[in-house]
Formats: sequence, structure tokens, C-alpha cells
Amino acid sequence: MKKVLAMLLSFILLVSLALFAACDPQGGTDGGKIDGDYTEATEEEVTEAVTELDLNKLFGDTSAEDWKFGLSLNAEADASLTMTVEEEVYTTTATGTATYAFLAQAGTEAAAGAVLPFDMKGEGEAKANVEYKIPTYANTTTTGSVTSEESAAVEVQEGKIEASVKVYNDSEYVYLAPSATMDGGEEQTTHEYVSISDILYGLGLGGASVMSADVGNGETQTAENPLAQGIAMLKQLGCKFAIDASEGLKIRITADKAAIDSIITMVLAEAQAPAEITAAAFAVTEDAAVEIYLSVDENGRFAGLAVNVSGGFTMPQEITEEPSDMVIEVSAEISLVFDDTVNVTLEGLNKEEYGIPAAPVPGEN
Repeated sequence: MKKVLAMLLSFILLVSLALFAACDPQGGTDGGKIDGDYTEATEEEVTEAVTELDLNKLFGDTSAEDWKFGLSLNAEADASLTMTVEEEVYTTTATGTATYAFLAQAGTEAAAGAVLPFDMKGEGEAKANVEYKIPTYANTTTTGSVTSEESAAVEVQEGKIEASVKVYNDSEYVYLAPSATMDGGEEQTTHEYVSISDILYGLGLGGASVMSADVGNGETQTAENPLAQGIAMLKQLGCKFAIDASEGLKIRITADKAAIDSIITMVLAEAQAPAEITAAAFAVTEDAAVEIYLSVDENGRFAGLAVNVSGGFTMPQEITEEPSDMVIEVSAEISLVFDDTVNVTLEGLNKEEYGIPAAPVPGEN
């Protein structure tokens, strides 16, 4: 049963990663895309375009007294996982949706634990429905890709999981309230939190260099522009580029099967995977594709990000250590758009449920 739950949790994680996908017509996106009159571009042309951006303006004038920056995210995704054992097909399917609204604005009094010089708040929820059918085994022995004939399916785990997680954030913490119901049973809910500073330091940002109120000197950042660095890496992996500079800047990055294989090869090398496990073992489908869109308006402010993913791949038996490969199909659309009308109330957040230690009072031992 532990192996079954581990597989299911891994599958739900896969879906959760794809959940940040949606369309928002008000943000100029449609089906995980940003509309535009795109023209194919070389790496040099895209690099020149992004290095001309002033990254200090991406979030607007953060030094203004009335500054605010809102983001709206919607999400939906579908995935399936199939295992075939002794000509019997076992399929697990999952669908998910997610929404999140985020608002940052100039604040007069930053909280004691805040690491950024402005107020932040956000709220949203992700939901997933999983119907699973997975074979479990007793006395299974596997050597390489060959399973012993003594192995036999003794049981099939089958059922439904309804899972959700409510997410909030303020200037100090991100709050998570995941819950799950298995086969219509009792709902299990927990409450977790993580500090904003831990997240920033974990990303290598440290808090000091992110959306600082002291920036805004108008200087164009070209020396270590992270967008230019990303473009160079994606080009090496075989991605293709297109731009639309008619109003602001829109960039489309496309990864086809060949590029996805290159990405898998890079990941396997970094993970020091066994030499016999190659990108070919993952059998990425010929129609697999990833499209990434980035939009900046004519004032240099972030306008939208969109991603759409489609296709399938195989998790080889050598990695799963199961008597069968896992064939996975994913369809997802991603968009995150600037929204200065977003409304965040945090009415559903009860901080007492999260058990956050009280801040020490100055002068008390």
C-alpha cells in the first residue's frame, strides 16, 4: 500500500506542476497563448530585444507612494498514467484546476518579519480529482528491465481521490491548507506555512534584489540579464524563437520533440543517471510540444506569461522499478497576467490554525 500511495503522490505532483495553466482573455491570452503578430527570430535578435528591457521597470515604479502590482492566475490541466501488465491495462486519470490572486502595494508599515519593503497578500485554491487503478505485487524481483516470472499481480488498488489546497500569503508567510478525501471517506486536512524569506533565499534571491523600492534609476540591465542567459540556454537545447515588437515586446519560445529530448538529456546528465538510461528511453511522442510566451507592455512593465504543454512520454521500468513502464499523457495551458483590479481580502485565512510562533516582544527575555 505504501508503494501505491507513493506512486499516487508522485502522479498528483506531476499534475500539480502542470496546474499553473489557464487562459485569461482580459490578459490577452487564449488557450495558454499570447496573441500577436510573431516573426521568427534568431537568438541574437531575441537577446538584443530582452537586453534592451529595463528589468527595474518590470513591476512598475515601486518607489511611488501609490504603487501596486497585481497578478491573476487561473489553471486547468489533464493527465493520464497507463501501465500494461500481462496484457491488462491499468489507467489512472487526473484533472485539476487552480486560481490565485496576488497583490503587492506600497505600505506604510512593513511587518516585523517582512523581507521586502512593501505589503503583499494573495489567496487561491487548487483542486484535483484522481481516479486510479494500479496493480500491486508480492515478491516482485526485477533485474534490469526483466521481471522474474515468479512475480504475480496479487491485488489491484482502485479508487478515487479528491484533493485540494488553499493557499494564502501575506508579507511574511505563505500558508498552505491541503486536504484530501479518499473514496468518499473522511476528509484529512493539515495546515503548513513557510516564510517568504526562506523561499527567497532558497531561490538564491536573498530578498534584497527582488522588486526593491530603491531601484528605478532607468539604467538598462545588460551585463547579467537573466532573460538573455535563459535565451542562450534554450537555444543550446534546440528551442525556436519568434517576437512581436509592434506594441511593447512579445516573445514566443517553442520546444518540439527534439528540444524536449535535449532537455531530458541535460537533466539525466545533471542527475548522474546510469548510462543506459537515455532520452530515447522516455519515448517522447512526436507531437509533444511546449510553447512559452512572455509579454511586456510599451512601458516596459510585465504584462503576461503563458505556457501550453501537450504530448506524452514514458517513465521507463529502469526508473520506476516496477514490472511495467508508465505511459503518461499531459495537456496543460499556462497563463499569469498583470491585473491591477485584482481583489484580495484574506477573509478565509485564520492564522491561529497554522501554529506560527509569536514574535518576541522587545525587552522581554
